[in-house]
Amino acid sequence: MNNNKVIDIENSSKPDDSEIDDKTWSGKLKKSFRKIHWKEVFIAIGFCILPNIGGFAGSFLTSTAINTWFKSIVKPPWQPPNWLFAPMWVFLYTSMGLASYLVFRYGGRFEKGSKAIIPLAIYGVHLILNWMWTPLFFAWKLLLVSAIEIIFVWLAAIIIGVLFFRVKKAAGLLIIPYVIWLTVASSLNWYIWMYN
Repeated sequence: MNNNKVIDIENSSKPDDSEIDDKTWSGKLKKSFRKIHWKEVFIAIGFCILPNIGGFAGSFLTSTAINTWFKSIVKPPWQPPNWLFAPMWVFLYTSMGLASYLVFRYGGRFEKGSKAIIPLAIYGVHLILNWMWTPLFFAWKLLLVSAIEIIFVWLAAIIIGVLFFRVKKAAGLLIIPYVIWLTVASSLNWYIWMYN
């Protein structure tokens, strides 16, 4: 019996990249998964979830008002159907979360001298303004106040779109659908204030 042979148990079951047949689909997939920076994936997911938190919290206020008060008020003819609002906001919040992650990643994170700090700070203020609109409109029914407030949300969205674009073009482009939706939402809010 040879006692000089050392077995590396920790690494014995893990083939290195040279042992994986990269000509097969599964081999290419295994190599791809090894190259993924999972920490970055989880950070990106966190950035995408963050804006949705306020959206989900606001949905509790919205769902009650939609079935009662909102049914009885005069609405503009161009109002989208009620079922569209929830999936649209999830899409928009996730898009702006992804955009903010891109700014974080490509703008230098929160390091000293980072290009990401000011855009992300303005984005944070913008999120608070965005989240405030729902209780103003649906819970407290302050139609004029919410109409004025949504203009500030819209302006902040344009500003973050421009600032994000300067850091990473894709991040700025991801804000465009949000600005378009806010334009529609602003027109709805102002119409509802004027005719109710």
